[in-house]
Amino acid sequence: MLLKEMRRNADLINSDSGLFSSRESKQLRDYHDDMLAQTLASQRSTGIAQLLEKQLAAAGSTTRSVT
Repeated sequence: MLLKEMRRNADLINSDSGLFSSRESKQLRDYHDDMLAQTLASQRSTGIAQLLEKQLAAAGSTTRSVT
């Protein structure tokens, strides 16, 4: 999802007359992004999970429970 959103935002900035503006090029790029995302997810090397756990743990320790 992160890669898909990054590409979508980059596409909004770039013009339609660029090198990768053809439908085939976009399909190939999407395929590459999917493969890259699968590889990164299987390696768990991005560090996003650890960052989220750290932030959630910190947020949980600062909130008060309602009784």
